[in-house]
Amino acid sequence: MPWNYDFGNKGGPYGKYGPKNVAAHRRELLFVNGRLQQQVLLEKYNYTYPDSFRGTGSYEYLDFVTPESALRYPGSFGVAERYENGNYLYFLPDSNVNFKSATIEIGVHPFLMRFYQVHDIVLRNIAFQHSVGALGETAGVIFGEEWNNQRGMINRNILIDRCRFEWNNYQGLYLYKTENVTVKNSTFNYNGFMGVSSDNMVNGLWIGNSTNFNNWRGHLSDWRGWAIAASKHHHARDVLLANQQAIGNLTGGMWFDHENQNIIIDDFVAVKNSLGLFLEVSPGPFLLKNSFISNSTQDAGINLSNAQNVTIQDSVIANNFHQLSAVGARRYYSNSTAYHLGEVQQIANVPVGLGPLKIVNSLLSSLATNQKLFFANTGNNKMYASVFQNHYQSNNNTYWAPQPKSFLLEPDYPSTSGAMVADLKGWNSYTGDTAQWKQPNFYSPASYDYTLSNIEVRSYSLPEELAAKLENFENLVSQLTRK
Repeated sequence: MPWNYDFGNKGGPYGKYGPKNVAAHRRELLFVNGRLQQQVLLEKYNYTYPDSFRGTGSYEYLDFVTPESALRYPGSFGVAERYENGNYLYFLPDSNVNFKSATIEIGVHPFLMRFYQVHDIVLRNIAFQHSVGALGETAGVIFGEEWNNQRGMINRNILIDRCRFEWNNYQGLYLYKTENVTVKNSTFNYNGFMGVSSDNMVNGLWIGNSTNFNNWRGHLSDWRGWAIAASKHHHARDVLLANQQAIGNLTGGMWFDHENQNIIIDDFVAVKNSLGLFLEVSPGPFLLKNSFISNSTQDAGINLSNAQNVTIQDSVIANNFHQLSAVGARRYYSNSTAYHLGEVQQIANVPVGLGPLKIVNSLLSSLATNQKLFFANTGNNKMYASVFQNHYQSNNNTYWAPQPKSFLLEPDYPSTSGAMVADLKGWNSYTGDTAQWKQPNFYSPASYDYTLSNIEVRSYSLPEELAAKLENFENLVSQLTRK
């Protein structure tokens, strides 16, 4: 079919840290009866990325691969957007598609709805899907404009209720400089990179939302962590997130990044994400309670990087790459929310360290010998030691791992020869932690059933419906990455 859109390649503003595979720079979307089809690159480019933190790369056009040879699998498509290649979209359907009754949908809009300097907005029972925003640019729905320098909180009194932000190329929802935000019973699932993100959000109430199965587009370049997560928030203040889930994301489940203050995360469930919860470069305080984090595949269940005043309470952190990772280095955050609220007269960089950290009535459990309970692999040794020797509280916790030596005493392990890894007795001597060592009798971790019979702490079992969706999503990702 004729193709009149020249989306081009958009590798994002992340310089050398962005995705390297051009497949992740594209934004064409084709759905047949609601199912995403595999995009194949017909026009080949050589991508050179800048050797810097910011900036965009350059593309050298190489050649055109004919659809007859490139589209090898049913359910695949490609575009020829260059004039010399004909401006066509080519599609190889499955043999069982009946074009007389099939629903064929192609995304063409970079965003679907945008609000700027608004008050008293309600979005209810609306589906926002198939927007083709480029990496680092737009979302299905946008409040504000990220690079606007006007001082103050320019969007107020926002209610989002029972909406679906799904199958968007970049992300479902973006909030910028917002105050008094309520988001409830909404889904941010199946988006190409992120489910939802915000900058400078004050007074937020998030209840009963899901951020599942995101970053299938970034996964095409094995790009999981830099700048993205299923839900990510910068400069947030006075926010409560309750009953939120992050299941099966090919990126982090939840990330609070820079200047976040007064954050409560209650009843958060994160299962099989690349990382569970990431708290970074923020003064806090943070309270995580009644939560369950398991099966993180690439990083820790909880990653604390220059996050201060963190309390973990009545929660289970189990069977992750590592259970808790603490990283402290010399870092700063910009106090932009304080500036926009009129508390300071200019934006400045504020130093932030690591800790204090408090863990209460919680279970940390590894299930494999290579999983550490407490871990760090970069950072400042003195800062790490200071936190766990002077600013760490533990009360009524349970730890267990098949390898007793699962407590890191130096953050350079394993790169430093002879780095100290202790058992519980050594950890107690190092930190004063009096937790008990007891193996939890999880019912069936292999099927994500972490029901407990011998320890009184939160249990969790992935519902059958969600387990089926997770399997279907993983099958789809396998099809999207066919060679």
